[in-house]
Amino acid sequence: GIDQPLLDLYFFDITEPAAGADEPGQMEKIIMEKCTAIQASMELARGPLLKLGLFGTKTGDYLLIALHHLVVDGFSWRILLEDISTLYLQLDQGKEMKLPLKTTSYKEWSEKMSLYANSSKFLEELPYWQALEQEYRQCGQVFEQLIHHESP
Repeated sequence: GIDQPLLDLYFFDITEPAAGADEPGQMEKIIMEKCTAIQASMELARGPLLKLGLFGTKTGDYLLIALHHLVVDGFSWRILLEDISTLYLQLDQGKEMKLPLKTTSYKEWSEKMSLYANSSKFLEELPYWQALEQEYRQCGQVFEQLIHHESP
């Protein structure tokens, strides 16, 4: 079983900020300092690798979602944020919070990618992708020469 917490959740009430916090940019500075501290406290060996910070302010609420990069990739972030946005809008409109069924499991996706990589359709396209790769390598070499002030 799991004997560690799966996430840390922090609440910050900044509706009544300390003296001087009403100055322009001060609230943002307080939030940024707290966000930085939350993210810096993440330790891969001890976890948790998901940390949330909820900031209540006079102008609205703000949510920090900090996930270790080993937990989520860029593509998955997009899906996660879309789901959070969908749920938030449903909640805000007084609707039942409901997400669509997942589309494809990672296992199924990787199996399909393996099949495609060995398909005749991909093999027909392979020369195109190889030529494109070669073109980008040549561009990279020219770029390196320009950086080092060499003539191509």
